[in-house]
Amino acid sequence: MLDIHVVSHTHWDREWYLTHEQFRFRLVALVDRLLDLLDADPGYKHFHLDGQTIVLEDYLEIRPEQEARLRKAIEDGRILIGPWYVMPDEFLVSGESLVRNLLRGHRLSREFGTPMPVGYLPDLFGHVGQMPQIWRQFGLDNTILWRGFGGPNAEYWWDAPDGSRLLMMHLPPEGYCNATRIVFDPEAMMARAKEKVDFERGRTRTGQALLMNGVDHVEPHTSIPSLVEHLTFETKAKFILCIETGGMFQRLQSHKFWQKSHCILISMAGVPTRATRRFVRRLSDQCKLPVYAFVDCDPYGISNIYRTLKVGSGNAAHINRFFCVPQASFLGVTPQDITEYKLPTHPLKDVDVKRAKDALKNDPFFKIHKRWAAAMEQLVKMGVRAEQQALARWGLNYVIDEYLPRKLKAVDAFLP
Repeated sequence: MLDIHVVSHTHWDREWYLTHEQFRFRLVALVDRLLDLLDADPGYKHFHLDGQTIVLEDYLEIRPEQEARLRKAIEDGRILIGPWYVMPDEFLVSGESLVRNLLRGHRLSREFGTPMPVGYLPDLFGHVGQMPQIWRQFGLDNTILWRGFGGPNAEYWWDAPDGSRLLMMHLPPEGYCNATRIVFDPEAMMARAKEKVDFERGRTRTGQALLMNGVDHVEPHTSIPSLVEHLTFETKAKFILCIETGGMFQRLQSHKFWQKSHCILISMAGVPTRATRRFVRRLSDQCKLPVYAFVDCDPYGISNIYRTLKVGSGNAAHINRFFCVPQASFLGVTPQDITEYKLPTHPLKDVDVKRAKDALKNDPFFKIHKRWAAAMEQLVKMGVRAEQQALARWGLNYVIDEYLPRKLKAVDAFLP
């Protein structure tokens, strides 16, 4: 299996073939357009701002009135910043300068949100041997670079003289712009994307492929989210498992549950976004795969997270037909599971009870699905809720070895 990561970004030289102020004029236009795009299109999930934070200062000196919008986009993780203050040349400055550069970049990043946890070195013409040591001192265990290294593979271990080691992702010969041109011709877009993916498939040893959609001073490509509409899928999986919590997703992924059970794991990270729902829907429709949801047993997990996956968002009824997965069914955790598996619970809060009663009274989903109405009423009567992690009462791997295999033998009993 190959995980493909399309990274929308720009590479920003503050001064090069134009003056600093001429480039800043273009930077202001770029960030203005980016903020408008992020507000208008929830499917445009992230934009990588070249690992530098000085561009935030450059922009806000001209657009101080946009600070609140910029901060929110960064806090929400949609604009990725840091870890550098300004992208350096490793050989032209001292070691202390590199460290102080990173210190300033981290401090400024934390004023806005969180620094990107990636040692980003995209366009430096050589690298000092101590960089793994420096990255490690800043809590990073990885780096991405292009120039200054000539190996054929996508991943290497990079060891510093002091023994510090980190994972190095080596960009392809085209560098940080290997997927820039795939969007220019819609008719050739998928063929070009396939060409890049096939090339990365031959380089990677970890099953990860980076498609870097950006280049020097380029603005975001608005057509990137539409790529999913042209995707074709090839898989030997038997079903799709959509998981609410990141912790449970990581446990199943790290223990290769997907391999043992021949399935595709999807992290919903709470209420699934439109992009997640659209991807699951297309994957399920094209490959004829059933979709099962694995969610906490509480009114929010049922009436917000699972319901949104299955029928879409109440705020977007006019387009829900594109962003729902009506074939989804509910594996668990169910109220019956709490009793059958003797799971530890928490009392329902007043807000939980109110949410459940409101759903039973007003939501057509529960009026149509009588089994769901009965399950919600049972949960309210029990007065408790249970998380996915409650299954760890019987051992950390109980969910993998016992619970999920047993449930998957009785898919006809899943709630609709």
